Amino acid sequence: KPSFRKCGAGRRSSTHISACAVKKNKMRKLFDRIEGLLDVISATLVAICLAAVSIQVVMRYVFGNATTWSDTVAACALAWMTFLAAAAAVRRDENLVVRFLWAKLGSTSRKCIATLCHLVVLLFSLVLSYSGVMLMSITRTAQVEGLSFDITWAQFYSVSVISGVLMVLFSLEHIASLWLGEAHQ
Repeated sequence: KPSFRKCGAGRRSSTHISACAVKKNKMRKLFDRIEGLLDVISATLVAICLAAVSIQVVMRYVFGNATTWSDTVAACALAWMTFLAAAAAVRRDENLVVRFLWAKLGSTSRKCIATLCHLVVLLFSLVLSYSGVMLMSITRTAQVEGLSFDITWAQFYSVSVISGVLMVLFSLEHIASLWLGEAHQ
């Protein structure tokens, strides 16, 4: 008879443990896909930024006619790439990798320090998400200038909420894996 208790709660039957393993595996696969998507989007945004800056240089210095949209596109692409790549770095645990004394510490010390680092990232991510929501509400009607289509600053700032929420989820994943004995460090 399958157990319907939450994963990690109370006694663990073999059916309960295997059901929890399936849930964790599905979550890990979903996060792996999101991380891959973040990488692809970030790489695409780098290419867009490079193309916009290149077009601006050629138009300004070769043809003497600067574009009105390329600076805005380059700045937006760079900002979005930075936030999305930061979320991917949190997932890979590459955001706070200053671990020059890591090998000299015991496993309990490493676990506690890693947890503290993930809690700091979690707190930062929550503040980032909240600030992004507040900024979006303030700028919901302000239009980004220099583009031939309508986009509000709130839409531009939505990346801080998107990346903040992803960083929260990824930080929680790391903390859970540390304390449930599945740390992949």
